[in-house]
Amino acid sequence: MENAFAALERRLAAAEDRLEIIDLEAEYCRAWDSGDTKGWADVFAPDGVFEITKSGDQPTRLVTGTKELAGFCAEVSEYYQGLHFNTAPRLRIDGDMAWGQVHFQWIGICRAGATHSGQRYAAGYYQVTYRRLEIGWRIERRVEIQISGNIVEAFEPVIAGMSRDAFRKS
Repeated sequence: MENAFAALERRLAAAEDRLEIIDLEAEYCRAWDSGDTKGWADVFAPDGVFEITKSGDQPTRLVTGTKELAGFCAEVSEYYQGLHFNTAPRLRIDGDMAWGQVHFQWIGICRAGATHSGQRYAAGYYQVTYRRLEIGWRIERRVEIQISGNIVEAFEPVIAGMSRDAFRKS
Protein backbone atom coordinates (compact mmCIF):
# COMPACT_ATOMS: atom_id res chain seq x y z
CA MET A 1 0.00 0.00 0.00
CA GLU A 2 1.22 3.43 -0.93
CA ASN A 3 2.19 5.47 2.09
CA ALA A 4 0.23 8.63 2.83
CA PHE A 5 3.09 11.00 1.91
CA ALA A 6 3.68 9.36 -1.47
CA ALA A 7 -0.05 9.48 -2.24
CA LEU A 8 -0.20 13.15 -1.26
CA GLU A 9 2.87 13.94 -3.38
CA ARG A 10 1.32 12.20 -6.41
CA ARG A 11 -1.97 14.09 -6.00
CA LEU A 12 -0.15 17.41 -5.52
CA ALA A 13 1.91 16.84 -8.68
CA ALA A 14 -1.28 16.07 -10.65
CA ALA A 15 -2.92 19.28 -9.34
CA GLU A 16 0.19 21.32 -10.20
CA ASP A 17 0.19 19.92 -13.77
CA ARG A 18 -3.49 20.79 -14.20
CA LEU A 19 -3.01 24.34 -12.87
CA GLU A 20 0.03 24.92 -15.07
CA ILE A 21 -1.96 23.94 -18.16
CA ILE A 22 -4.84 26.20 -17.11
CA ASP A 23 -2.33 29.07 -16.72
CA LEU A 24 -0.94 28.23 -20.17
CA GLU A 25 -4.45 28.57 -21.62
CA ALA A 26 -4.88 31.94 -19.90
CA GLU A 27 -1.54 33.10 -21.33
CA TYR A 28 -2.64 31.95 -24.81
CA CYS A 29 -5.61 34.35 -24.60
CA ARG A 30 -3.68 37.22 -23.01
CA ALA A 31 -0.87 37.09 -25.54
CA TRP A 32 -3.14 36.78 -28.60
CA ASP A 33 -5.61 39.44 -27.46
CA SER A 34 -2.84 41.95 -26.68
CA GLY A 35 -0.90 41.28 -29.89
CA ASP A 36 2.10 39.87 -27.99
CA THR A 37 3.39 37.79 -30.89
CA LYS A 38 6.42 36.38 -29.05
CA GLY A 39 4.38 35.56 -25.95
CA TRP A 40 1.73 33.80 -28.06
CA ALA A 41 4.31 31.76 -29.99
CA ASP A 42 6.00 30.84 -26.69
CA VAL A 43 2.90 29.01 -25.36
CA PHE A 44 3.61 26.43 -28.08
CA ALA A 45 6.43 23.89 -28.18
CA PRO A 46 9.20 25.02 -30.58
CA ASP A 47 7.76 22.63 -33.20
CA GLY A 48 4.17 23.38 -32.17
CA VAL A 49 1.28 23.47 -34.63
CA PHE A 50 -1.80 25.69 -34.82
CA GLU A 51 -4.46 24.51 -37.26
CA ILE A 52 -7.66 26.29 -38.21
CA THR A 53 -10.00 23.81 -39.87
CA LYS A 54 -11.97 24.64 -42.99
CA SER A 55 -14.99 26.77 -42.17
CA GLY A 56 -17.30 28.15 -44.84
CA ASP A 57 -15.15 29.67 -47.59
CA GLN A 58 -12.11 29.79 -45.31
CA PRO A 59 -9.66 26.98 -46.18
CA THR A 60 -7.75 24.97 -43.59
CA ARG A 61 -4.70 26.86 -42.37
CA LEU A 62 -1.69 25.20 -40.75
CA VAL A 63 0.99 27.19 -38.92
CA THR A 64 4.06 25.34 -37.61
CA GLY A 65 7.03 26.36 -35.45
CA THR A 66 7.86 29.41 -33.36
CA LYS A 67 8.73 31.74 -36.25
CA GLU A 68 5.58 30.96 -38.28
CA LEU A 69 3.40 31.15 -35.17
CA ALA A 70 4.73 34.62 -34.24
CA GLY A 71 4.29 35.78 -37.85
CA PHE A 72 0.71 34.51 -37.96
CA CYS A 73 -0.15 36.32 -34.73
CA ALA A 74 1.40 39.53 -36.09
CA GLU A 75 -0.48 39.19 -39.40
CA VAL A 76 -3.87 38.80 -37.72
CA SER A 77 -3.16 41.43 -35.05
CA GLU A 78 -2.53 44.05 -37.74
CA TYR A 79 -6.10 43.62 -38.94
CA TYR A 80 -8.12 42.49 -35.91
CA GLN A 81 -8.21 43.40 -32.23
CA GLY A 82 -10.43 41.40 -29.94
CA LEU A 83 -10.98 39.26 -26.89
CA HIS A 84 -11.19 35.51 -26.27
CA PHE A 85 -13.79 34.13 -23.87
CA ASN A 86 -12.64 30.57 -23.19
CA THR A 87 -13.78 27.85 -20.85
CA ALA A 88 -11.37 26.03 -18.59
CA PRO A 89 -9.97 23.04 -20.47
CA ARG A 90 -11.39 19.55 -20.04
CA LEU A 91 -8.09 17.70 -19.45
CA ARG A 92 -6.69 14.20 -19.51
CA ILE A 93 -3.09 14.06 -18.30
CA ASP A 94 -0.82 11.05 -18.72
CA GLY A 95 2.81 11.56 -17.73
CA ASP A 96 4.42 14.20 -19.94
CA MET A 97 1.48 14.40 -22.35
CA ALA A 98 -1.99 15.85 -21.94
CA TRP A 99 -5.08 16.32 -24.09
CA GLY A 100 -7.83 18.85 -23.73
CA GLN A 101 -10.83 20.52 -25.22
CA VAL A 102 -11.45 24.24 -24.73
CA HIS A 103 -14.64 25.99 -25.88
CA PHE A 104 -14.24 29.57 -27.07
CA GLN A 105 -15.92 32.73 -28.23
CA TRP A 106 -13.92 35.48 -29.86
CA ILE A 107 -15.21 38.97 -30.56
CA GLY A 108 -13.09 41.41 -32.50
CA ILE A 109 -13.09 44.58 -34.52
CA CYS A 110 -11.11 45.53 -37.60
CA ARG A 111 -10.24 48.71 -39.39
CA ALA A 112 -9.55 47.73 -42.99
CA GLY A 113 -9.21 51.29 -44.24
CA ALA A 114 -10.21 54.89 -43.67
CA THR A 115 -13.80 54.17 -44.74
CA HIS A 116 -14.08 50.45 -43.95
CA SER A 117 -14.44 48.83 -40.54
CA GLY A 118 -15.88 45.58 -39.29
CA GLN A 119 -16.76 43.36 -36.41
CA ARG A 120 -16.15 39.62 -36.24
CA TYR A 121 -17.58 36.95 -33.96
CA ALA A 122 -16.48 33.32 -33.85
CA ALA A 123 -17.39 30.42 -31.55
CA GLY A 124 -16.25 26.84 -31.40
CA TYR A 125 -13.72 24.70 -29.64
CA TYR A 126 -10.05 23.80 -29.64
CA GLN A 127 -8.74 20.23 -29.52
CA VAL A 128 -5.35 20.56 -27.83
CA THR A 129 -2.38 18.29 -27.26
CA TYR A 130 0.03 19.48 -24.58
CA ARG A 131 3.59 18.28 -23.95
CA ARG A 132 5.75 18.80 -20.88
CA LEU A 133 9.15 20.25 -21.81
CA GLU A 134 12.05 21.18 -19.54
CA ILE A 135 10.61 24.72 -19.39
CA GLY A 136 7.12 23.47 -18.49
CA TRP A 137 3.92 22.54 -20.29
CA ARG A 138 3.51 23.80 -23.86
CA ILE A 139 0.98 23.33 -26.64
CA GLU A 140 2.12 20.69 -29.11
CA ARG A 141 -0.89 20.96 -31.41
CA ARG A 142 -4.01 23.12 -31.28
CA VAL A 143 -6.84 22.57 -33.73
CA GLU A 144 -9.53 25.25 -33.96
CA ILE A 145 -12.96 23.99 -34.95
CA GLN A 146 -15.30 26.90 -35.61
CA ILE A 147 -18.98 26.13 -35.10
CA SER A 148 -20.39 29.56 -35.89
CA GLY A 149 -19.23 32.99 -36.80
CA ASN A 150 -20.12 36.14 -38.63
CA ILE A 151 -18.56 39.29 -39.97
CA VAL A 152 -20.37 42.61 -40.05
CA GLU A 153 -18.83 45.32 -42.19
CA ALA A 154 -19.46 49.04 -42.26
CA PHE A 155 -18.52 51.43 -45.04
CA GLU A 156 -18.62 55.19 -44.83
CA PRO A 157 -20.44 56.54 -47.86
CA VAL A 158 -18.51 58.43 -50.48
CA ILE A 159 -20.88 60.50 -52.60
CA ALA A 160 -19.58 61.86 -55.88
CA GLY A 161 -16.04 61.82 -54.54
CA MET A 162 -16.96 63.61 -51.31
CA SER A 163 -16.35 62.21 -47.85
CA ARG A 164 -19.27 61.94 -45.43
CA ASP A 165 -18.02 65.04 -43.54
CA ALA A 166 -17.77 67.05 -46.75
CA PHE A 167 -21.24 65.86 -47.79
CA ARG A 168 -22.73 66.96 -44.45
CA LYS A 169 -21.29 70.44 -44.86
CA SER A 170 -22.68 70.90 -48.37
